[in-house]
Amino acid sequence: MSVFEVPGRGSALREASGRLRGVDLPRGTVEALTRWFAGADPTPPPGLDPERGAFAAAGYLDDTRPARTATVTVAGDGPLADAVATALAGPTVRVLRGTVGELAAVPARPDPTR
Repeated sequence: MSVFEVPGRGSALREASGRLRGVDLPRGTVEALTRWFAGADPTPPPGLDPERGAFAAAGYLDDTRPARTATVTVAGDGPLADAVATALAGPTVRVLRGTVGELAAVPARPDPTR
């Protein structure tokens, strides 16, 4: 789900299905919700309990959202590449290793289940 401004038309909500719905929210509220939904702000925006409650009541919020993950690529081998991969690895970071040619063949959005 995402909330965003539509130039000249106000704010909109995009459901997980892709359907768009118009919502009547001030620009600052849309910006705060967008940052939160995108994971830029780890906690719900303060003062937006009515909006958050409305989204929850409509079934748009899942308070058990999985942690956001990132995929990084490390091209090459040897001690330096090993050290970089080790430093970057973590519970929310997936490290892909390989040669430049091998990594160029990896889809832009690799399967997150692997």
